[in-house]
Amino acid sequence: MAILLFVVSITGFSVCCHMLVPDFPFWIVLLFGFVWTPLHSYISGRLVGLTGMGLRTPFLKETVFILSGYKGIDIWFAPIPLRDYGHVAMRFRELELTRTKFTSLIKAELLMFPIVFISSFVFWWFFWHLNQIPSGSFPFAARLWPVAARQAYLIFTANSSESPLLLQALNPPTIIGACVVGMVLYNVMGWIGLPAAFFYGMLGGVGAPLHAGLSMFLGALIGRYYFRRKFGEQKWSRYVPVVAAGFSCGMGLAGMTAVSLSLIMQCAKELPF
Repeated sequence: MAILLFVVSITGFSVCCHMLVPDFPFWIVLLFGFVWTPLHSYISGRLVGLTGMGLRTPFLKETVFILSGYKGIDIWFAPIPLRDYGHVAMRFRELELTRTKFTSLIKAELLMFPIVFISSFVFWWFFWHLNQIPSGSFPFAARLWPVAARQAYLIFTANSSESPLLLQALNPPTIIGACVVGMVLYNVMGWIGLPAAFFYGMLGGVGAPLHAGLSMFLGALIGRYYFRRKFGEQKWSRYVPVVAAGFSCGMGLAGMTAVSLSLIMQCAKELPF
């Protein structure tokens, strides 16, 4: 049933994309949906099981759009069936461990969809009327929205102008050099005898923000050299998922509390008396 739903959804995405952008080569859309997406999702799912992190091919869609020769900005907003469903394998494993039927998951998603759809509009309407966006009340939007807008401009105009700025910013020697260095490191680590997870973990750490990568590294050191010795390897291996789940729940509750207090403070208006 899962395969049937996948085929139906990808077919719907492909047909919708072709109707919205009929001049774009339809075979590229089908290649994305029925060849690349399943293959990439399989590899990503394997990596999630091995390393806890999936696979991401950078700028694949952008490269294909530029090399296709299509001129127009509309293709950037079309529903291209290019997805990574590797993390869904983890969701299926959760269903197996909790003895939950796949049909029950579908029913829950169908129940959630109208609630989330309506609530999201109410939520953003409330945010939009609190204060001007971007402004000092929303520092994230004030700092990062201009950067995101400039980056989107570079990408969206790559196939619609005579001399796109994006192609001028690319540096082929740097790209080729990074590829060569990555291949050499992978082979050297394999020759030394290091596991493949070490290489992929290194790549994830290089691409991660400093606060996230450093926190994960310190947590791994504490778990390996303190908790594993204290509880034993087998017992600590059983504790790790529980600790991670509890930490995630705690972070979620703390974030919700902070956002709620911030919204309450934004709603409070000082009276002149």
